[in-house]
Amino acid sequence: ERARRSRFNADLRRELGTGQAGDDEVVLGEASVEVARLAGECGADLVVIGAMDRTWFDKLLGISPTQSVSENTACPILVIPAA
Repeated sequence: ERARRSRFNADLRRELGTGQAGDDEVVLGEASVEVARLAGECGADLVVIGAMDRTWFDKLLGISPTQSVSENTACPILVIPAA
């Protein structure tokens, strides 16, 4: 997991530019709630989040985690769609 996060951070910094500062954080809890909470606590400038393809049944059950984060976070959000 640590190696995967390190590769992701390196790829993200390469895309955004080497002068961009950033941190990664591992927390336990419901993802959408924790992402929004952490972004607010640290005054994030940008949240980068991946979106997964959902089945029609998942959509029927309710709001997606990505949508929940976007509705509960004050800073801009970059959503990376599933490949």
